[in-house]
Amino acid sequence: MTMGLLINSKAGGGRQRIEDLLPDDVEIEVERPASREEAQAIFQAWRLRHQRILLAGGDGTFHLAAEALIDGESPGLEIGLVPAGTGSDLNRSLPGDPSLEARLELAIRGEITHPLRLAAVDSPEGKTAFINVASMGMSGYVVDNVERLFKRVGVFGYNLAMFHGITTFSPQAMEVRVDGETLHSGDTMICAVGCGRYFGGGKMVTPFGDPIGDDLHVVAICLPKLKALWATRLLPTGGHLALDGVVHARGQRVEILGGCEVKGEYDGELGPTLPITITRGPIHGRLVVSELP
Repeated sequence: MTMGLLINSKAGGGRQRIEDLLPDDVEIEVERPASREEAQAIFQAWRLRHQRILLAGGDGTFHLAAEALIDGESPGLEIGLVPAGTGSDLNRSLPGDPSLEARLELAIRGEITHPLRLAAVDSPEGKTAFINVASMGMSGYVVDNVERLFKRVGVFGYNLAMFHGITTFSPQAMEVRVDGETLHSGDTMICAVGCGRYFGGGKMVTPFGDPIGDDLHVVAICLPKLKALWATRLLPTGGHLALDGVVHARGQRVEILGGCEVKGEYDGELGPTLPITITRGPIHGRLVVSELP
């Protein structure tokens, strides 16, 4: 089997030396692209050259692969994920040992693969995809602040940006439909749609998300500011789902309607504003996993 390892040198502050952990008995082509554009070009070329591509980085690195794979032209390509980022939230939702060393060993030697169904996003701005969580409203506002103001201080920076967001953000009008049924309509702090369960460095916003499943988990937080502040304390455990003013559902097609002023973030990267339609599937690749569900 031919393999390529794509390393995001900036992920996790550039502290991880993945090359030092590679086994001597396996031949792996390794690249550390200097830019996002270079990483995209390498990934596209490797889709034609390698049977398995290993991605070492955070959720932004995995998002780059999702954007490429959404064209559906590589359903047999095997993808191994190696968490080397600051948050690495997708890694928290996957079965098995979550450590970097264990994930790297699995990505290289793992023999079990499972169909990978990404979330496709259609909007007036075009088509994109995500592999973990997308969210609209305050979270998009927060990610914008993280990129501009707080990213240099890591996961703590996200917490700072979230507190800043809650104190300065005003709820925005959204209508959320899941498989054609209206889940929520009105002022909304956050609407999150998850293949995975976590965002923001360990906050379990969509507790029923499953990266190797078929459905999307949709959570709309429709709370005033003070209650929304309380809800953030419950996010690490998923306890926010029990609050009045929080609604959720599972489905395969999600429509979120609203104005273009509503910011969206996709795997921690800024992306299309509203309105958007999100669908899960078909098979876009095969994810190397430690066990089958």
